[in-house]
Amino acid sequence: MLAFVSFVNAQVPARTGWWKFDDPTDLTKAEIGTDLVSTGTITSVSGPASGNLAVEVPLGSYFTVNHGIAPNGGGTLVNEYSIMWDFSIPATETWYSFLETEA
Repeated sequence: MLAFVSFVNAQVPARTGWWKFDDPTDLTKAEIGTDLVSTGTITSVSGPASGNLAVEVPLGSYFTVNHGIAPNGGGTLVNEYSIMWDFSIPATETWYSFLETEA
């Protein structure tokens, strides 16, 4: 028996935004892409490891981002993207929202 295997190498697009929150004097600073815009009270907090910071975003506060991703799928809107974040929540019995999109 002879079998042929074909692998399709998916191209991973270049990262368009990266926010590390490691500068407590500028929590909106982008490592890659455009700076975030903050609304409300965003505070710097300790991260998971020494020297690694994070942000606390309380109820009613949020970040807005101009992601810079080009439209895809044949239209004028972005409909293919990936988001990755690390998070910690104080309790599991509460509902949390991590992402809100607006058309």
